[in-house]
Amino acid sequence: MERGYHITKTSDLVSIMTEGLVPQIGDRSELAKEQEPMVYMFKSLDDAIDGVCNWLGDEMGDEELSLLEVSLCGVSYTSIVEWEMMSRNVISPKNLKVIDIGL
Repeated sequence: MERGYHITKTSDLVSIMTEGLVPQIGDRSELAKEQEPMVYMFKSLDDAIDGVCNWLGDEMGDEELSLLEVSLCGVSYTSIVEWEMMSRNVISPKNLKVIDIGL
């Protein structure tokens, strides 16, 4: 089974596990001047951990973070860099599994 990994604020977990991962232009996307709402995922667990320990962790500041495993079964996604995938579609809660809280 193909998988992706999504880092989120722990405070958003209840909403995500109810509504799924909803494409949007969030704070980091605005800063990057992105034009299209997306859900961003890392391609591997190692890439996700590397992101949290480096640039993403720095950008999130003191926020408690959680790691989600995303089943890509039935999920349409694209990739333009070797460590990241993105989807324009809502990813259902049934495709999500919380694998770590409090990163």
